[in-house]
Amino acid sequence: MAALEEYGILDTPRELAFDDLARLAARTCGVPIALISFVAADRVWLKAHLGVTTTEIPRSDSLCAQAILSPHRFHISDLSADPRYARHPAVTGPEHLRFYAGAPLIAPGGFAVGVLCVLDHEPRTLTADQLEALETIARQVITQLELRRNLRRLERSLAGHERTEAALRRAEARYRSIFENVAEGIFQTTAEGQYLAANPMLARIYGYDSPAELQTAVRNIRGQLYVDPERRAEFTRLMREHGEVHHFESQIRRKDGTVIWISENARSVTDADGRFLYYEGTVEDISDRRQAEEALRNSELLYHSLVDALPQNIFRKDTEGRFTFVNQLFCQTLKRPAPAILGQTDAAFFPPNSPPSTAPMINGSCRASKPSKRPRNTSNPTAPSSTSTSSRLPSATAPVTSSASRASSGMKPSATALRPTSNMNAISSAPCSTTSPTPSTSRTSARSSSAPAAPSPAGSA
Repeated sequence: MAALEEYGILDTPRELAFDDLARLAARTCGVPIALISFVAADRVWLKAHLGVTTTEIPRSDSLCAQAILSPHRFHISDLSADPRYARHPAVTGPEHLRFYAGAPLIAPGGFAVGVLCVLDHEPRTLTADQLEALETIARQVITQLELRRNLRRLERSLAGHERTEAALRRAEARYRSIFENVAEGIFQTTAEGQYLAANPMLARIYGYDSPAELQTAVRNIRGQLYVDPERRAEFTRLMREHGEVHHFESQIRRKDGTVIWISENARSVTDADGRFLYYEGTVEDISDRRQAEEALRNSELLYHSLVDALPQNIFRKDTEGRFTFVNQLFCQTLKRPAPAILGQTDAAFFPPNSPPSTAPMINGSCRASKPSKRPRNTSNPTAPSSTSTSSRLPSATAPVTSSASRASSGMKPSATALRPTSNMNAISSAPCSTTSPTPSTSRTSARSSSAPAAPSPAGSA
C-alpha cells in the first residue's frame, strides 16, 4: 500500500500513455478487454479500461485481487472450468467472462501494486510470445509510473527552488537596501587594491558622486587613497596574519585632495576550500573625532604647561586623597619626582607620628583654625562650608597660596587646602594660626612655597 501511495496514481484522470498500453496489450493478445488496475486496501481501481465502462471494483469481487498475489504471470484459459472461479460473479453474471491472463505490476522495490490483465468472453490460450509480450507491457506501465513519480518530485523540487529563489530575492532586496542606505561605507576589494564593490556612502566619504565613479577612478588603493602608502601594506599584512582587522585608522586623500581620517573594520573572504577571494568591510569617517581629540590634547598640553610653570605649589587629589597631579614647584618642595608622588597620600610623606620637625617643608605651613559661621555658598552646593575663599581652575588643579603673598597683601597667613568634592574642582583657602602644625594637621593643610610672593588667584579673591 505504501508503494502505491508513493505513486499517487489513485483517482487520477485518464492518461493517454496508459490507455495506449492497455490497447497494445489487447491487440497483442487478440482479446476485446484490457485493464490496468491498481489494488488498494478495499477496492481495485482501473487507470485504463478497454472494453468495460466501470472504473472501480470491490476488491472481494475482482479477479485482479487474486492475480496480484502471484509473483509471476497469471493465466486461466477457462474460468468456468476452474473450481476456484466457476462461481465468481464475473463468470456467472452478465459479463460472462471465460478467459483471464494477467501480469503483476511490480515496483522497483519488489512490491506488486496492480495488474495488467486481458480478458475474453470465450475460452482461449495465449502463446508463450503473447505472455512474454504481456509482461513486457506490464514493465512499461511501471516505467510510466516511475516517470510520473519523478516528474512530481521534480515539480516539487522546482516549486521549492522557486520558493528558495523568491526568499533569496527578498533577502537580496533587504541587503541591497541596507547596502545602499547604511551610514557606513561598505567595500569589497582585491588583494592588489582594486574595488569589486562599493556602496554610495563609501563614495560620498571619499568625495565621489557614485560607487561607479569611485570604482572607475581608483585603480590602486595604496597609491591613490592612503596618504601613507605603508598603511595599506600594514592592512594587508594584518589580514594575512589574522584574517581580519578592527578600528584600523588611517589618513585618506579624497577626490578633491583634502585629507580625512577613517577607521576600517574588514575581513578576508575565502571559498569552501579556503582559497582567498577578496577583502570586505566597512569604513567610517572619524575626522571630527580625531580633530576633537587633537584639540583636547593641545588644550591639556597648554593648560599643564601654564600650571606647571606657576610659582605656587599646585596639586590635585582624588576622593581617596591620592595625588593625581603635581606641578614642578610642588615636586621641588617635597624633593621628589612626580612619579614618586602621584598615587600616594599625605601619609606617605608626613607619617602620623612624625615630630613637628619632619612636618611639611612647605614655607608657611599652618594649622587650619576653626571657621567662622557664614552663610553657606549656595552657588556651589558641593563646596565646603567654611570661612575659606575658593577659586575654580580648569582641570581641577589646586593653587596653594603662600603665606608670604598673604603677608604682602595685609592678610593673615593661610594655606590653600584641597577638599575633595564631586567634581574635584573646588579649592578652599582657610585662615590658619601661625603656630607650627601638628603632624595630623599637616596632612590636611595645603602648603605654600618659599617662592617670591606674587598675586595668586586665591589671594586676589
